[in-house]
Amino acid sequence: MQAFFYKFIILYFFLGSDLYSFLSYFRLTFVSFLFVWVRGTMPRFRCDKLMYLAWRRFLPLSLIIFYFLFVLGVLFFLCYSVLIFLIPLSKES
Repeated sequence: MQAFFYKFIILYFFLGSDLYSFLSYFRLTFVSFLFVWVRGTMPRFRCDKLMYLAWRRFLPLSLIIFYFLFVLGVLFFLCYSVLIFLIPLSKES
């Protein structure tokens, strides 16, 4: 029942259907087929392997990307601040 609700949410929010059209029921059948197909063909992952992947691979990578973007933001702010004081916006005579 919960999967059926998820399919309706996907159908109406992302595929833009109404309840009374034939195309809506065709889309619902297609999304249901995709759910069953993906659940049947994708391998199951153990929880400990997923936690290892999250803590050992994704967390350090995301922190490196975060620090890199933070340093770029600080450098951009500093360069922009210096340029504001070096280049006057209007020439006064």
